Amino acid sequence: MHIIKKTISAEQKRLVIPISILVLFLSIQCERVIDVDLNNVEPRIVIEGALYSDLLPSQIQLSYTSDFFSSTETIVVTGGSVQIVDEAGK
Repeated sequence: MHIIKKTISAEQKRLVIPISILVLFLSIQCERVIDVDLNNVEPRIVIEGALYSDLLPSQIQLSYTSDFFSSTETIVVTGGSVQIVDEAGK
């Protein structure tokens, strides 16, 4: 069995304290709670879609907006109609 001793140079010893302080500084986490007052507003209709070429059908979904912290699921609009036209109105 061989025992290997590794000596630390004087320059490495000088770096130990600054590096230790840097690691300690970076590991300390500051935390501050910020309460954001988000206004509640009336739900609005959202039109969300993906338009593809003629080879694939386009997908359109109508839903209502909800409050940011709301735990309810998105309310989907049913029976709605969306018309997609180009610049020429076709």
